[in-house]
Amino acid sequence: MNLYTLLLICATTISILLGFSVYSLNRKASTNRLFMGVMFFNAYWAICYFMMSVSSSAADAAFWGRVLAFWPFLDALMLHFALAFTGSEVLKKKLTYVALYFPAFLFSLIDLTTTLIFTYDPILQPWGFQNAVTADSIIARIYGVWS
Repeated sequence: MNLYTLLLICATTISILLGFSVYSLNRKASTNRLFMGVMFFNAYWAICYFMMSVSSSAADAAFWGRVLAFWPFLDALMLHFALAFTGSEVLKKKLTYVALYFPAFLFSLIDLTTTLIFTYDPILQPWGFQNAVTADSIIARIYGVWS
């Protein structure tokens, strides 16, 4: 285990503990629930990257790369939390939720079913396996700008 993977495990643990502790302060507050969601998705992201990094084969790493396909919801949740925390009036419109979560759903679906964003032919780096972004894909560039 190298420093990178150790940091990923620490990030997972801290995210889960922080999410639970903030949620337990006030379980009814929407900002606390959203913060817990952000922390859980952050833990999901970190544990998937950890598993991809320590995978013993490219096939195992590709599996964890596919499991990681739902990480765009982390961006949507972070923005939703920021808007709720600041008391933004934008959240009173139902279209805001579509604008927040539909792109995350769309990018996750594209990521799961195609190789337009990531190649899923993991590259072995000194710290472990890592997915490569699809070269010359307009979808991958839009995904990068959105996230």
